[in-house]
Amino acid sequence: MNPRILRLSLASILLVSGSARAAVHKHPRRGKQDPAKALISQGLREEQRRDYSAAIASFQKAIRTNARSAEAYSQLGNAYYLRSLKPTPGASVSSDANDAVFAYTIAIRLDPRLRTVSDPYGLYHGLAMCNGLLGRDGQAAEAMKLAMKASHGNPMPALYAASFYQRLHDNPNAAANFDISLQRAKKLRAYPALSKLIRSDPRFKELLQIPVNGRLLDAYDQMEGAVLAKADVASDLKNEPLRDAPNGGGAPQALGRKEGDSIRSKVEEGDEDLKFQRFRDAILAYREAMRQDKARGVLSASEKAVVLQRAGAGYRQLGHFPEAIKILGASIAIQPSGEAYYQAALAYAAAGDAPNALAFLNRALGAARTSQQLREMLLMARTDSEFDSLRNLPAFKKIVSPSAART
Repeated sequence: MNPRILRLSLASILLVSGSARAAVHKHPRRGKQDPAKALISQGLREEQRRDYSAAIASFQKAIRTNARSAEAYSQLGNAYYLRSLKPTPGASVSSDANDAVFAYTIAIRLDPRLRTVSDPYGLYHGLAMCNGLLGRDGQAAEAMKLAMKASHGNPMPALYAASFYQRLHDNPNAAANFDISLQRAKKLRAYPALSKLIRSDPRFKELLQIPVNGRLLDAYDQMEGAVLAKADVASDLKNEPLRDAPNGGGAPQALGRKEGDSIRSKVEEGDEDLKFQRFRDAILAYREAMRQDKARGVLSASEKAVVLQRAGAGYRQLGHFPEAIKILGASIAIQPSGEAYYQAALAYAAAGDAPNALAFLNRALGAARTSQQLREMLLMARTDSEFDSLRNLPAFKKIVSPSAART
């Protein structure tokens, strides 16, 4: 199948095609000249010829030329994603999907707002689909929500998000995103094509097992003939109790849906603010979640540690290093993690405390749960500006050496 169709699933709905993407690169955003630009252009030409292995090699060369190029990492992720859809001899789907996630993650790390990335929608879409291929449906749904924001009006990201939520047995979110997809398609006058896709494509037919979705689709079909008003169905959607089927031994929910809803909502609010660099708002949301939990005792120890770690990251981003170090220390005291150690290392480095920065960086790498996480931390350590004053120190070079033993 054409990779363009694989990305969009419905070429007649989404108006961002391969030619549109090429136009983006023909007229790139203005800014400082990137020395890796020629290699990126070469990789894009190879990608258009569907020579994804050659494209990967070109993007890797571009990264070696400019290790801080978010665009190069984004395009590398795209190439791995496209190759995962058409595996070549010597390449595996899971390996390519993992490498794509890694490349996309580094691109976001280098440029959180993706201002230097020519195709933010493509990045978030690829990140979501690769996480989905790897069975990480929660992360896939989160990335697809960002794809929805990056491509206003496009119905496909909402449809994919609905599918991921259904796989998580989160029927309310699956139904809500399904409805958004239908609304967007109707505004584009592409609803008939979307309806046909949902009813015929195995990836989306299962969404109709949720009763509300079936009634929504029938209602929109009838609206095409001006038979039924959407308000009637919207009322049904609002009032019907949605039930989740149990996932045979599947992932447990961290919080009870009733008891923990307000606390979960505050944590999610903080996560959203942190993602979009609204650090003060994120800290306030996390603080309120912890205040409520102190009285109600809903959060588990690991959840508290994560909330504190993210709050500490927010304080660090605002330049409040002593407070960041204190809160990150509290997170580590509850449950040590590579993420908390790494954030503490950044805070100590920014505060000018080289010995503690090096010590916590070493602990962060030692606490990496997987080889993938270790790779990510090593690359971040080599590119994060907080460590610039440490890069020439022998101790720093030893810590970030790929061959260094972790203890």
